[in-house]
Amino acid sequence: MGNDKPGDKPGNDRNGNMGNDNRGHNRPNGKGNHDGKGRHDGNGRHDGNGRHDGNRHGYGNNNHFDYSNHHYHNDFHRNYTNHSWSWSRPLPPPARPYRPAPLVWYRPVIPAGWYPYAGAPVIDRILGITFGTLFSTSLDYLYYNGFEIDGYADHIIYLRDVSLLNCIWDDAMLCFDDYDRLVNAQFVFHTSYYDTYRYRRLYNNLCRVYGSPITSDSRGISWYGGNSTGWVTLSTHDNLGHYYTTISIGY
Repeated sequence: MGNDKPGDKPGNDRNGNMGNDNRGHNRPNGKGNHDGKGRHDGNGRHDGNGRHDGNRHGYGNNNHFDYSNHHYHNDFHRNYTNHSWSWSRPLPPPARPYRPAPLVWYRPVIPAGWYPYAGAPVIDRILGITFGTLFSTSLDYLYYNGFEIDGYADHIIYLRDVSLLNCIWDDAMLCFDDYDRLVNAQFVFHTSYYDTYRYRRLYNNLCRVYGSPITSDSRGISWYGGNSTGWVTLSTHDNLGHYYTTISIGY
């Protein structure tokens, strides 16, 4: 969802080599260097204040979503800067009560005679990452664009406090297939009550952009993007008195 697109893989040089920061730890080395505090200089992706200039590596500056207010999870960032290991080593998110688990995602069946809503945008990427992008490339992109990475394990990247559809989501999970390709993204908001206001707001927003839903069943309400490219499902479920509103997006 959106028009921004990762270009070259950030994090490694043209040959895929790893650079060293001036503490002697292996760090992804783009065109810029890291100072002793783990910040990236203005020649790479971040200036000294952690802001992204929006023009490096073909990402462009017409992002569908604003990334400027995202930040790293403190524990994750400290773990990353103090250890010498690559993205291939799992770092599961910390345990906490009522952490949502990813739902089993499915591609909605397009009913006979359905036509895409005129003017609806295609859904071929999410948070600036094109579906089909590899796991390590996605992690590089999220890390250097300041997303709050909560961990990653078992073909899932966990994020916290992500903005989507004018809402902040407590948790987001990017799901990858067995070939490490991005295939699904889920955004979850957790409350101790059924948040009808948020649900109606999301429903109306999705109808405005993608037209009437194509399916509505026990698994949720679904829309397809322009030219039948990509889909989004809005759903709610409860578990022991706790309620979860979920947006699931796939290609």
